[in-house]
Amino acid sequence: MFKTYDTDRNQPWHQKLHHSLLYGWLHHFFMALIVLYALSLSFYGTPFHSDFYEKLNLVVDDIFLGFFVLELILKVLVAPKEFSKYPWNLMDLGILVVTFITPHAKILRLLRLFIYIHTFVNNSVINRVVHTFIHSLPTLGVSTFILSSVIFSYGLFSTHMFGGQFPEFFGHVGRSIYTLFQIMTLESWSAGVVRPIMEIYPWAWVVFISFILLSTYGLTNIFVGAIVNAMTFVDNSQSADPTIKDLKTQIEELKTLILKQESNKIKK
Repeated sequence: MFKTYDTDRNQPWHQKLHHSLLYGWLHHFFMALIVLYALSLSFYGTPFHSDFYEKLNLVVDDIFLGFFVLELILKVLVAPKEFSKYPWNLMDLGILVVTFITPHAKILRLLRLFIYIHTFVNNSVINRVVHTFIHSLPTLGVSTFILSSVIFSYGLFSTHMFGGQFPEFFGHVGRSIYTLFQIMTLESWSAGVVRPIMEIYPWAWVVFISFILLSTYGLTNIFVGAIVNAMTFVDNSQSADPTIKDLKTQIEELKTLILKQESNKIKK
């Protein structure tokens, strides 16, 4: 499941340490620390949250911060030239710098959990999900842009049409967009929003029904379809027989060679 890296016993100690920081037990040790750090923050707002918890959390926060800084220092000292080659290291460094400058942003340190995604790249299920998501990004991006345009257009219309009578729902564009997003999720859209409006504007159902048909049942399903198509494409590409791929490549090369020979004969 975990990504592994076999090291030669004859390698220098600093190379072994570098490999351990990237893929070995040190890497998993620091990963476990960030998980424990996240768990320590999860007690905020619970019955365990008290003045003692606040004081203890400050001490625990400094301890974890020390370990995170130690990890970065080791990576820089052991392999300074390769440090900048890994985008994860730069992201890690940026997060720690921001949290040093703004202590209230310490919650950003939990973003380091994403740094350890590459640990699981050898897992076939996770690999499949990641490749599916990456392959569907172009379609998802275009669909998000179109959906945002639709919500914004309906938001402008709703603000000017219903904002005077229902400022709590459509008082300004921001509130209108939030209300329309609630309607798109079909959460209390009829009794909570549309029916009160229809008491004053009986034709308002046309606006909201058309919005639901266009966004919820139209564009939102494109997201699902894009992910399904991307997963099908990934499955087909992974299950394809390598010998068939090689055979197709050889056929294409042979076809190109024959066409070149035919063109040379015509020129002669």
